[in-house]
Amino acid sequence: TENANPFNGTIDEVRILNRSLTSAEVLADYRKAANGVMFRRVGGEGAKFLNYSVRGRANGVEGTVEFWMKPEWGFDEAVADSNTPPVFFGLHNDTQKRYNFQYDGPARTFIFEKAVNLLSYTLSSTNQNGKFLKGQWRHFAITWDNTTGMAIYINGALDANNSVTVNTPTFDMLFIGGLNNNFAYQCNCTISEFRISRKAL
Repeated sequence: TENANPFNGTIDEVRILNRSLTSAEVLADYRKAANGVMFRRVGGEGAKFLNYSVRGRANGVEGTVEFWMKPEWGFDEAVADSNTPPVFFGLHNDTQKRYNFQYDGPARTFIFEKAVNLLSYTLSSTNQNGKFLKGQWRHFAITWDNTTGMAIYINGALDANNSVTVNTPTFDMLFIGGLNNNFAYQCNCTISEFRISRKAL
């Protein structure tokens, strides 16, 4: 029968575990959800970058990456030159096979780059979904499909897409917040709720 007293609201990220969490684990979950992970470009508090092995789990043919990002810089700031762009994530097989999502400071656009065997294909955001401010959270979704192409979504709305299709292998490493232990590529931002899927959502 229908519940006479339904909950009037939204519930997100429900988890059921088969064990009781410790107080330290509960606190860590709270801090992760509330604050995300900070990546600072020049020293200071924060992680250099995170890297994980994704061998056999990251799909180069079709996939989606989603995350929330809060920059320590604003839209009107050219935060870096084109040689050392702030990188939000990278999926790499080797130096010739990679996907990167980064910010082009001089052009003030977000770029999704697919590089395969010395050929580079890029998709630049139009930023049609409004300028962002320092300290403002924004949601990003980046999709790729070797049948339909590449797309960038900002705050749930399609910002840019193309029909570039590239036969790309699976990947070995996932980088979040920067690349290769190089401060120059750190995004100087906070990233939260990072998710990678094996299909284009």
